[in-house]
Amino acid sequence: SSTHTVWPSSTASPADTRTFTIVPCIGTATFPLPAAAAEAPAERRGTRFGMQSAKVGGVSYGNCLTIHAAADGIFLELSPLFRLGHAPLFLPWHAMHNTKVQSLLWLNFVTVDIGDPRITTIQLSKKVFDAAREAFEEAVTANQHVRGG
Repeated sequence: SSTHTVWPSSTASPADTRTFTIVPCIGTATFPLPAAAAEAPAERRGTRFGMQSAKVGGVSYGNCLTIHAAADGIFLELSPLFRLGHAPLFLPWHAMHNTKVQSLLWLNFVTVDIGDPRITTIQLSKKVFDAAREAFEEAVTANQHVRGG
């Protein structure tokens, strides 16, 4: 298995980070996250997409992820068979940058940089990403309506 470790350049040392480790269907990826990333909500919400594939950095997760697309971000978690000891990953919208839509034959996917400066990249199904983006835009519109803007 392969291990990928990335420290954000804004972090003085690895001790200043919280580490997220996920054991994918193929390989292992470890990403220290800034300590401020402790904002992740405890409960999963939003539209649920089971048995999804994604790519985190250079590691592929083939049909072993559950992804929840929500107004405040995207939750990634491994299927129960691989989940033991590995916390779900929450990606808030403000951590996502440089979205690129790509196609390969009949597959459409979105690649997005995580962090600023970039910590890693995530590649998701366009269908999943669009569902999350729609929930985000609806939340922004509702918030503006409540504020009177």
